Amino acid sequence: MQHFKIYVVLILTLLLNGWKSQAQGAIRVSLGGSGFSEELRTYFEFEDINYNTLFFTGDGIKNKQYRVVLKEFRSGVPQAPRMLFDGSESEYFRVSTDTLAFKLLSKISDDELKLWIRGEGFGSKKTVVSIDNTKGDLAFQSYTNADKVLSSDSDSICLFSFITPKRNEDGSGSWCDVTGSGVDPEKIFQEFDIPHYFLIEILFTE
Repeated sequence: MQHFKIYVVLILTLLLNGWKSQAQGAIRVSLGGSGFSEELRTYFEFEDINYNTLFFTGDGIKNKQYRVVLKEFRSGVPQAPRMLFDGSESEYFRVSTDTLAFKLLSKISDDELKLWIRGEGFGSKKTVVSIDNTKGDLAFQSYTNADKVLSSDSDSICLFSFITPKRNEDGSGSWCDVTGSGVDPEKIFQEFDIPHYFLIEILFTE
């Protein structure tokens, strides 16, 4: 009986240590409210501007650097990625605490997608991407509508997507709810036949 108690204590200790280790390496991602007036929100909607404040918390980001990347896919084939922000260029951008916040703005015009990141004490250069006259087709979707907890071991974290619709036989277009499907964001062409889309991802590095 004494040996059995020792084994139980040992197993519980190992489980608790494992849970603690996972919790320490976790990264919580959430979206903050804009706090804008109804008039300004209406203007943003009219101009196809998306304004999002992202919050990251957890030991998994402490003392890390980060990069934000725009990935483009055409018929499932990845195009050359574009760097929206590269924090590894300077120690100034290393995350010294367990919290990080920045704003990401995007604007869809007739033939362009514009993106800009605004953080504490800095602003990235504006990135402009051709969208092949898909005005009215390109739809913004968030992968961070609710709090998400991820492992710091993840290669990258998908934050947002801009997708074109699947074309139906009758000529109409439809947007699938891909963000809640559980499908790998890089595989949505194979699953939903989305011909052209963009992903915004963040990667934390040492």
